[in-house]
Amino acid sequence: MAHQPDQPADHYARAYASRLHPLHLFHRRRLDRILSLIPGRVRVLDAGCDAGVLAGLLLDRGCQVVGVDVRSSSIELARQRCPTAQFHVRDIRSLRLDEHFDVVVCTDVLEHLVEPERKRAITRLLAHLEPGGLMVVSFPSRLYFAVEPLWKQVRRALYRRTTGWDDDEVHLPIDDLPLPNCDIITRGTCCLGLVEWMVAKAR
Repeated sequence: MAHQPDQPADHYARAYASRLHPLHLFHRRRLDRILSLIPGRVRVLDAGCDAGVLAGLLLDRGCQVVGVDVRSSSIELARQRCPTAQFHVRDIRSLRLDEHFDVVVCTDVLEHLVEPERKRAITRLLAHLEPGGLMVVSFPSRLYFAVEPLWKQVRRALYRRTTGWDDDEVHLPIDDLPLPNCDIITRGTCCLGLVEWMVAKAR
């Protein structure tokens, strides 16, 4: 798994919340687009929930939310942000909650997994989806990876200045994302084509 443990746990939360953050508009448009794909008042598993930004937005829409993330520091912040939701420190590659959900959402997580681990994670996430439920996924597009060498230098400079974090995170392109026993019902891009998203319905 490509993972950068030194990334600040509240990085995405601060980027979304603060208009002064250099990546505010990007992350706000990204998460708002994902939010628009999820019905209100449903039970949602937020896989890779980070510090709970999306979870909080879903709670505001009347959803019941369970969030999981591999980092305990992120889960601690998510619990502070969303005390009415449930959060667990879990690895999605081996996730077993003994619960099923109307929607499973996984945003900008799968690109940090190599192919066999990605397939294993998808299998575990789909195992938590109700029949007829929705799987909502987003990941960096091919356009993103075309500009990644330059963007990585800019991103590293920005993070050093705003957080002290020396960004050396690895992203892996996703050419195909098979979702077994699901039908893709819609897909598209956002953030000037840098982010690809899809919605699949479980059979």
